[in-house]
Amino acid sequence: MNEELTRLKPGDPCPICGQPIKTDDPEALFVLSVLANLIDGAKQDAKDT
Repeated sequence: MNEELTRLKPGDPCPICGQPIKTDDPEALFVLSVLANLIDGAKQDAKDT
């Protein structure tokens, strides 16, 4: 499982609430990106089972 992290940017939907991301803080965007990828991976795993 060597997938590249999909990076979120301001204006993308928040993985938690779905609202557009307003921050441009690189650390916050990184944390949200990791969370979004984990959620997406869990959804894919659930779909595959």
